[in-house]
Amino acid sequence: MEGILGGLFKGEEQIGGFLKWKFELLLANNFDELKYKFAKWKLDASAYWLFVEPDIVIVRLYHNIGNTYWEGEGRIISRLENVFDTMIHSHIEIIGEGQLAEKKCILKP
Repeated sequence: MEGILGGLFKGEEQIGGFLKWKFELLLANNFDELKYKFAKWKLDASAYWLFVEPDIVIVRLYHNIGNTYWEGEGRIISRLENVFDTMIHSHIEIIGEGQLAEKKCILKP
């Protein structure tokens, strides 16, 4: 699965985001596990921005169409630039465990 825009959150507070992402499943232990959850997943993006340096993040993957997104918890494993509040045109990699939940976007007026 690939997309253009993603968000990084700590709780409900947005702490950053990323562009041009690619999501990949890593192998599950068995077929039944694959049906209900992912053993592990990996997310790569070509650019990112952060407002703080996070440890564990909530990742939101926004679809190119529709009003839903996928959400899961992960850990940034790539080396981050020590620059905040600006777009970093450098690779970011996030590894997560467990399932991604599909959620509906709620637009506030």
